[in-house]
Amino acid sequence: MTIYEKARELGGLIVNSEQGIAINEAKEKFEADEAAVKMRDEYLAYQTNIQESMEKGVLDKGAFADATKRLTEMSAELKKNESFFELYKAEQEFNFLVNQVISVIKTTIMGDDEGCDSDCECCGGCH
Repeated sequence: MTIYEKARELGGLIVNSEQGIAINEAKEKFEADEAAVKMRDEYLAYQTNIQESMEKGVLDKGAFADATKRLTEMSAELKKNESFFELYKAEQEFNFLVNQVISVIKTTIMGDDEGCDSDCECCGGCH
C-alpha cells in the first residue's frame, strides 16, 4: 500500500468518524434552513463589503467602528439560529479532530511520539 492510499484511508476514517458524520448532518440541516442560509449570506456579503471598503480606503474610523459593531450584531444573531449554531459546533469539533490527527502525524514524523497512544489523556493533548 502506498502512502497516498494510506492518506485516502485516513481521510475516509475521518469522514466516517463521529465528528465527520455530525458535520455532514449539520450541513444538511443548515442548508435546508432557508432563513439561516439567508442570514449567513447577508453576513458574508456585509463582511465582504467592509473588507472592500477598507481596501479602497473609504471607511473612516467612525464608519469602521459602526460597521464592526453591526458585523458583531449580525454574528450574534446568526449564532442564535439553531441550525447555524449546530453547524458551527460541529465544525469546531471536526476541526479539533483533524488538528489532533495532524499533530499525531507531525509528532510521529519528528520522532516525538514516544509513549503517546493518541487518545490525548496521557499528556493533555498534542502540541
